Amino acid sequence: MLAREHRANARRELDEQKEFAGYLRRLKNKRALHYVWPRGDKRSTIAIGHPDFSVWFKEGHSAFFEFKGERGKFSIEQEQTIELLQSLDHLVFVVASAEQAERIVTKLLSIDWLGMVFYRSVGKKSHEQSNTVQTNH
Repeated sequence: MLAREHRANARRELDEQKEFAGYLRRLKNKRALHYVWPRGDKRSTIAIGHPDFSVWFKEGHSAFFEFKGERGKFSIEQEQTIELLQSLDHLVFVVASAEQAERIVTKLLSIDWLGMVFYRSVGKKSHEQSNTVQTNH
């Protein structure tokens, strides 16, 4: 990929992250959740490989969001961190747009966390598999 294309893709990814951060900020102001976003346009002080967003919901539940554009690649540290978080039964979502991430958060906000059962898909673990949520109703 040319350097110019790489910069353009990184700019689009950052724009999507900023849009998602605005959405999360509005929900945080309503006390619906808490989040951390180590801005992608600044040098990060968070561990290398940590997902772009950490989001905490009621009842002590959390989800992590990694933004990747169509040509985005995972670093080794990102793959290791995602696999570790999933092995600890945390929800990790790899998204391409703010809209996609917002739909996931909206769904997570509607879950009855106390009645929820987590189960892991059978098979090889990878960043392409995400934890599955099943609600008991």
